[in-house]
Amino acid sequence: MSKIAEIVYEKIKSGEYASGINLPETAALAKEFGVSVEEVEKAMSALVYEGVLERQYVKEIKCMRVSKAGELGVLGGILSLTKEAIKRGMTPGSKVLDYGILPAGMFLGDKLGISPDEKVIIVERLRTVDGTPVAIETSNIPLKYMPDVSESMFEATGADASTFDLMDKSGIHLAKAADIVSAVKLEKREAELLDMEEGEPILQRERWTWDDQGRLAKWSRAFFKAKSRYEMNLR
Repeated sequence: MSKIAEIVYEKIKSGEYASGINLPETAALAKEFGVSVEEVEKAMSALVYEGVLERQYVKEIKCMRVSKAGELGVLGGILSLTKEAIKRGMTPGSKVLDYGILPAGMFLGDKLGISPDEKVIIVERLRTVDGTPVAIETSNIPLKYMPDVSESMFEATGADASTFDLMDKSGIHLAKAADIVSAVKLEKREAELLDMEEGEPILQRERWTWDDQGRLAKWSRAFFKAKSRYEMNLR
């Protein structure tokens, strides 16, 4: 999460921005924080996806801390976009959109159950299959688990595009995950990256992943360009 999003998140948690109030206009926030309007828009979009904001309104924060992760539905296996594409005879790929190693801050500290001062690898990638954009994924990994990380490691094709495999090579063997899956409306930036329309519905997945020692090793958010359907037999 960007520095601006982190500042707004802290203001909401502290009560400075109360539930239900109107936020200042984007231009006013940009002037206050000394950044561009585009940076503010990106930060606001991140908070909208997180459920902290409704467009220009602050919602009551329902912060799901890691200590309650056991209440989530735990998957029987860890699904991988990379492995699924290869299984179907397709070529997965990745393009790094944003990369950095930063202090977790309050937001990621809440998500990962770590100190706000602890360093986190933050990498946002556009995921492709046979060259076509299919997902945007942001992975957040405590630096202590991949101390020798580099940006180039995340921009690869084929089997090397898998974050799971990258972490495995660093000695972190992922064992289980818990997901929250929901439908959200696309913000402008993500819609352009996925060649979709702003406001179109898309599948959003939040995932907490633990290693084989029970340590929370990663929190990620992804938007999947996918069609869903249900089949039901009635008697």
